[in-house]
Amino acid sequence: MKFLGSPLVYPSYGGEPTMRLEHGPFIMWLVSAMQPKSIVELGTQSGLSYLAMCEAVANAKVATMCSAITAWTKSDRPDDTAHETLLKGNAAFSSFSSVVDKPFDDALADFEDRSVDLLHLNRPREYEDLKNTFEKWKTKLSANAIVLVRDIEVHEQDFGEDQFWQEIRPEYPHISFKHAGGLGVLFLGSEYPDAITDLLSLSRQPSGHDAILDFFATHGAHFGKTLERQKKAGAQQKDAIARFALEQKLQETEREKRDLQRNLHFAAEEQKVLLSDLQTAREYPLKQLKKLFIFKLLQKLSDLESLSERTRHRFRRSAQKRDPKRSPRITRTEQAGYIDYPSIVESWQNERDEQAAHIEERANALVSKGSPAFAIVMPVYDPDPVLLEETLESIRCQSYSAWEACIADDNSTNPKIREILNRFAEEDGRFKLVLRDENGHISEATNSALEIVTAPFVAFMDHDDLLHQDALLNVAEILGSHPDAKLIYTDEDKVQTDGTRYEPHFKPDWNRDLLYSINYISHLSVFSTDVIRTVGALKTSFEGAQDYDMLLRAIGAMKDEEIHHIPKILYHRRAALGSTAASVVAKPCANEAGRRALENHLEQTHGQQIPVEMGPLPFTYRPRWDEVAEQPPITLIMPMRDKAEVSKVAVESILEKTTYPDFTIMIVDNGSIEPATQEWFDSLENEPRVTIRKDTRPFNYSALNNAAVAECGTPLVCLINNDVEVISEDWLSEMVALAMRPKTGCVGAKLYYPDGRIQHAGVLIGQGGVAGHAHLFRARDELGYFGRLVLRQEYTAVTAACMVMRRETFEEVGGLDETNLTVAFNDIDLCLKVDRAGYRNCWTPYAELFHHESLSRGSDNRPETIKRFQAEVKHMKKTWDTENWKDRAYNKNFSLDNGNFELAETSS
Repeated sequence: MKFLGSPLVYPSYGGEPTMRLEHGPFIMWLVSAMQPKSIVELGTQSGLSYLAMCEAVANAKVATMCSAITAWTKSDRPDDTAHETLLKGNAAFSSFSSVVDKPFDDALADFEDRSVDLLHLNRPREYEDLKNTFEKWKTKLSANAIVLVRDIEVHEQDFGEDQFWQEIRPEYPHISFKHAGGLGVLFLGSEYPDAITDLLSLSRQPSGHDAILDFFATHGAHFGKTLERQKKAGAQQKDAIARFALEQKLQETEREKRDLQRNLHFAAEEQKVLLSDLQTAREYPLKQLKKLFIFKLLQKLSDLESLSERTRHRFRRSAQKRDPKRSPRITRTEQAGYIDYPSIVESWQNERDEQAAHIEERANALVSKGSPAFAIVMPVYDPDPVLLEETLESIRCQSYSAWEACIADDNSTNPKIREILNRFAEEDGRFKLVLRDENGHISEATNSALEIVTAPFVAFMDHDDLLHQDALLNVAEILGSHPDAKLIYTDEDKVQTDGTRYEPHFKPDWNRDLLYSINYISHLSVFSTDVIRTVGALKTSFEGAQDYDMLLRAIGAMKDEEIHHIPKILYHRRAALGSTAASVVAKPCANEAGRRALENHLEQTHGQQIPVEMGPLPFTYRPRWDEVAEQPPITLIMPMRDKAEVSKVAVESILEKTTYPDFTIMIVDNGSIEPATQEWFDSLENEPRVTIRKDTRPFNYSALNNAAVAECGTPLVCLINNDVEVISEDWLSEMVALAMRPKTGCVGAKLYYPDGRIQHAGVLIGQGGVAGHAHLFRARDELGYFGRLVLRQEYTAVTAACMVMRRETFEEVGGLDETNLTVAFNDIDLCLKVDRAGYRNCWTPYAELFHHESLSRGSDNRPETIKRFQAEVKHMKKTWDTENWKDRAYNKNFSLDNGNFELAETSS
């Protein structure tokens, strides 16, 4: 956003909100518009306004020297906490900013006459002190200086700002802001940049002066509210961190328990094997022959094209269990019910070992064909030498040989590090080194490594993590089938120092809203080198979230179809002490840096500032689309029949709790006959936000809604059940804001059963043969798989129990199918049509309602109802091939038996 041609941005302040911070937007605009050569603040405490000025200097990239002078007198100094906050914040601007711990009078000698362009009298003092200080510093002000005076609207006995301001302002052009304690702006000169000149010109007009005050008061109040929300979110994050730590501990305990059970079971099984081998040695060949026969039969059946993919999948799974070459230990373990991740990892490795020769052939064939080479970029600083060797060995052992490892040692203090790096470089010329003379931290070190990249694709790797042996091969194969790919990412897990792998992260395919909630892509990420060169290297201003910032800038230079996901665990993050993989609180600086990175990205891609708040978990975020979106009228379409006591709860909760300003509830009465229902309808006659539409046709959910949408006339519609109950007051504001985005189709809400369990948190296509709900029956306070129960994200489908979308999109795809899907799956079919039309459907956890589920209609187990349902299932399978659907919001490694993100037996 710009004001008078100069950028208007909010300070990136993460401390305790105070009233005077509301002047932050004006102060940053002023510095950006003025571009002073020298800024001095007198009376700096914790540095709220001063650091805002420094941030504006950094953003504008101007040659400005800033000075914070902290003390009025030798005895009047800021308290230790405030001073520590100032020094910590100033560290980011130390190249042009200095904190001067001197009294004002003593600091005068440090500045040449007529050298200060912007002076801020920051701390409240008595009138005489202010007047004397101003007169002394007046000689240091340049010809066109601007002076800021704080608290001019604070009329307290010990404060002299108001009296000083009333006396001084008639002498100069000025602006008097009244909000947040007041801020006086004195213009001592007449030759200013255009934006300042326009500001002065506007301020001389009565209406213009008021417009300036209102504009910055509004933005100041908005900024203040944003800080309050961030404070609240911070408190929620602390609770979430404690909850997360407890969950991690419980998971660790559960892993230890499973490992102990597994080891005891293995020991017992091995004993059985020894006894069995002695007793059945003569029978063994016959058993193996029988097993081989069954295995080959199942393999043949799994290849029959006349069978459905789901049936063939089951035959493949049965064949894998009966493979004579399969590890007996894994087979026995699974038969005993102990399917755990270490066992699956072991089975993966066994399968890989069996295919080693074929894998080598594939890799060699790709290299000989001239498939792209990869640069593995790695900053190094004092890792554990043993872990570093393992990391480098995991690169050297890649089955795909067309790679270069571009490694920058950031002046490690341990001499063993460079010894190891030099040894690997001498043994294999593909290891390329940059040995830095000074420590510049991760961004500068990574950039040094990027400078020596020659390959067309670049992957980023941490100095103690591990690559799967076939990681680059899998990426090369994707590039072979998708030569336009600009970004390829894979699944990942964590690895302990003893090599134990755990906590696999099976990711969805490209999911923009989820990325805006959390950096779910992470490792392994492979980028087009051209894209990295175009968007620029890592930025030191986002240290701690530099990879997230670069990823966001990179996707801004790509099309969605140029982003590809490999659903395989090809990267192992080391859970070493201090690493992010080991603890979400190990790198707290990433939180705020990530928030700023996302805010910058959204402004670049949408042309306006979209506020970003901290999310419910560390390193998660919530773009506030609702604060910038239009709020057009919307019709809430609610079919019902009798049982007025149910619909009354829904309607009253919407009317009483919903804060969205412009909505109408259209009750579609489908043949109600009970007197109590008519009495309730009569009571609603004087409620302007409720209309009642009669439709007495036989119950056809699709037809009832289609007719209502055609009649409503509003640009937005909300399909909503009559058995819901509002929880979050801003539910509709949240959903409308998302639906107003041009590429968004249907928007779904987070629905709970009355007992608090999850009823709807997105729909997964293919579950149960057609579709099912994700995280069904999970507890209300659960975080879900990698936080996905509390983060906004895209799903292929959402339920119409509460769904918002643009009316034109509804009509574009033909609405609900009132011929083939009169009751069930019509909302899923609608979502799939919207998805096919090029829109993305979205689910938000910030719109919360209870869903009492079909209380009005009740259950219906009549034969004709069962027949109708079976026909609807058949139609969905035929129309959309749901049995073979690969849902991009899920992962092929998950079971479709339920929606709980559980690992399938035949994962890869």
